Formats: sequence, C-alpha cells, structure tokens
Amino acid sequence: MKMKVGIGGWLYYLGVQILKVPEEKFWKMTPRKLCILADLHYKYTQQTKEGVKDEDNSLGYIDEIFN
Repeated sequence: MKMKVGIGGWLYYLGVQILKVPEEKFWKMTPRKLCILADLHYKYTQQTKEGVKDEDNSLGYIDEIFN
C-alpha cells in the first residue's frame, strides 16, 4: 500500500525524526528556522563524511539558532 505524505508530513519528519527537535518546539518553530536547521544538518553531515574534524565550528552552534 502506497501512502501519500504531504509537505507538512515531510517537514514534521525532518524536524522531529531527523533533527530531533522536541514536538512542542517543532510546532512553535517558524519554517525559516526549520530550513536553517535542515541546511546546517546537511552541511554538517557532508563535512563529517568528508573527514572534517568536529572541532571545526565554522557552522556555529545550535544554541545560536534557538536563542
């Protein structure tokens, strides 16, 4: 059985499952903040695959986005 998932479902999956944002914060989050977090997540995972050290904080810290 094939299910259709709308854009809201994909955003929810991205926020809660991939980015591990608590559900309460996800529902209060703006789309812009979610896109920024997704972009940072993608860049971080790409860097770690390429062997860049974790000490390189060129992307910043997650607290800078949530505050």
